Amino acid sequence: MNGKTDKSPNLTVTVSAVLKGEADARELTISMAQAGVRNSPLWEQDPRQQLAYLCVKRWARLHAPDVLLGVYTPDELQETAPRVERDITPTPATASGMNQLINAQPEQHQEEKAKKADDRAPEDILSGFSSAAMAARNVAELDKAYKYAALRLSGHQTLLDAATDVYGIRKDELNEVPM
Repeated sequence: MNGKTDKSPNLTVTVSAVLKGEADARELTISMAQAGVRNSPLWEQDPRQQLAYLCVKRWARLHAPDVLLGVYTPDELQETAPRVERDITPTPATASGMNQLINAQPEQHQEEKAKKADDRAPEDILSGFSSAAMAARNVAELDKAYKYAALRLSGHQTLLDAATDVYGIRKDELNEVPM
């Protein structure tokens, strides 16, 4: 038998162990057909022993990965798909580009931009929304005002609930058919 080329499903090794705190054994069986890469010359000299080593290694990776501490054999590394490399080299900096970076204002997050645009207290936002809702001439205007108020009041549930009530009442009024 040549251990490097044998693909026999008949020669198998089974590894099993009962882990602490468990009643049933955890088991793994590997045949020569499942062995995969066999670069070591030891596969020719002692294929049964190599198959046993492989089975123990795979059992440990599957059931007790902490035992191997993430250490991989060269054969295992060859079995993985090659990584696609990408160029992450930054573009060369020019003097004008550096000046632009230095003089640029730091980018603000969306919340900070909205906060600076409207520094009113949440109660004032609710009051403003109520006035805008009563002045709305159609549902589209009401929806626009509510969307803004809901965004600004998202961290204040009771005020948001009040705004939602105002929205519902005013929307019903706008949708009423005049007699």
